[in-house]
Amino acid sequence: MTSSQDARLHLAAQRHPASRAVGTLHYSQHRLDDVVRSFVVLMDRDGHPGARSLPSPVGRSKWPRGHQARGVTGWLVPVDVEPPFQLWIDRAGQWWMVRFEQGGAALDAHTIGTPLKRAADLDQYASALERVLESCGIDLQG
Repeated sequence: MTSSQDARLHLAAQRHPASRAVGTLHYSQHRLDDVVRSFVVLMDRDGHPGARSLPSPVGRSKWPRGHQARGVTGWLVPVDVEPPFQLWIDRAGQWWMVRFEQGGAALDAHTIGTPLKRAADLDQYASALERVLESCGIDLQG
């Protein structure tokens, strides 16, 4: 079995009705880590389609020298998060929160260990990563 077939199998297992999140937050975080690993494998195999730099601060084309977000590329994850933030995932599978000002310009970005705050959120984040894959033209069935 190739790594992309294995990644698709992990994503299919997550979609199966019997696999819905039950249990502890810790268990759900491990399950989301499996989904993220599969996401990274599939994106890497296809050359990271749709990846772009994290939104830069107002008036700059890049993050300041030495800022951890400088040079990071990834995908906006389509989930509702607390305003004024956006959730991104980078090419290595690291989660990022980008904070925006009232006018819509980026102010700061920082990494987070996991976006999950409760076990029941797992489905929302796993589905969002699948939507990113689908929007980039990656076939999850094949």
